[in-house]
Amino acid sequence: FFFLCCCLFFFWYVWWFICCFCWWIGVFCCFGCLCGCCIPGCIGGLCDSAYGVRAAGSHAGFNRPFDQSPVGGTLAINLLRAGLPDIVVGTDPANGATVPPLVIPTETLSQSGIERLVLLNAGRVLVNQDVSLPDFGRVNLAGTSVEVLGDISVPGGSVTLDSTNQSVGEGVVPNDDLLTRVAANIDVSGVWVNDNELVNDGQPDAAIVLDGGDVSIGSGGSIRVEDASLIDVSAGAYRTAQGNTLGGRGGSISFDTNRIGDPQLGAQLELAGVLRGFGFERGGSLSFDVERIEVVADAQPPADSELELEASGRFASREVDGGQGNSQFVLEVSDAIFRQGGFEDYSLASSRLDLAVSSDADIRLRAAQ
Repeated sequence: FFFLCCCLFFFWYVWWFICCFCWWIGVFCCFGCLCGCCIPGCIGGLCDSAYGVRAAGSHAGFNRPFDQSPVGGTLAINLLRAGLPDIVVGTDPANGATVPPLVIPTETLSQSGIERLVLLNAGRVLVNQDVSLPDFGRVNLAGTSVEVLGDISVPGGSVTLDSTNQSVGEGVVPNDDLLTRVAANIDVSGVWVNDNELVNDGQPDAAIVLDGGDVSIGSGGSIRVEDASLIDVSAGAYRTAQGNTLGGRGGSISFDTNRIGDPQLGAQLELAGVLRGFGFERGGSLSFDVERIEVVADAQPPADSELELEASGRFASREVDGGQGNSQFVLEVSDAIFRQGGFEDYSLASSRLDLAVSSDADIRLRAAQ
């Protein structure tokens, strides 16, 4: 009997010790999450990596990865069966259109927390004022005509432009009228962030946007990127409070004409302006999908110090006879583009006809980082 009592007391004591231990652990963890002083990375119960709050006032505990940052809202408008109105981001162009346009003031976008803008229209989509969305945002504009006359800035995000008539509702738009036009800057480059205490009086809370974003410009017909415009997908960099520097990778730029595959359509890519894809860890990518491509020798090869890719001097659209009274356009690509702009990956695709490389072309890849 005495032995049995000893065993029962021993097991009861062990059980009581385990229960007390678990209870205190639970209290400790809950208190730590509430006050933010016991569990690293938590303040007020909210993880600092998600909300950009520095733990315990120390730069060393500061962490704000982009993939855990709060996500903003989405504004999506679909007018594919609304009588071919214009969707205008900016101000009313007052061009006397029969159907009044739908106007979205840029202040509405900047003051509402919208991070993704999706506009699909059976008519024209026009951006005539500057648009800025938060880091890692998205802009998707599709209509029978897409015109960008105001700058678009989305650090580390993506911009997709596409003119097509495959989803037109009440009206019919000829294939020859399909056009994507860019006459402004599209900037999805990364951001330079410095957490050095000497240049930050307060607590740094800027998002860390290392990699450049993506720009996709397509059309069922033609694409025109005008002079004085800029498409920038370069990388950013981050200097930590400890003095370490992290560099990002360049993003991607793509052009795609005649997406509807009309054999009678003389679609062309008129490319001017500046293209940038500089990176630290890796340069960006540049791709073309057009009817015909010819890589030619540059009459004035750039010097090694000329890193900027000025598209107006490196690309040309040449009209040729396509037979049966149809015109076709050949995109002439200078061999100098492979040594400018900071790009590392190139893709040249001829979707319908031939792709040729001139015998005197000198294709030498050089990533200008």
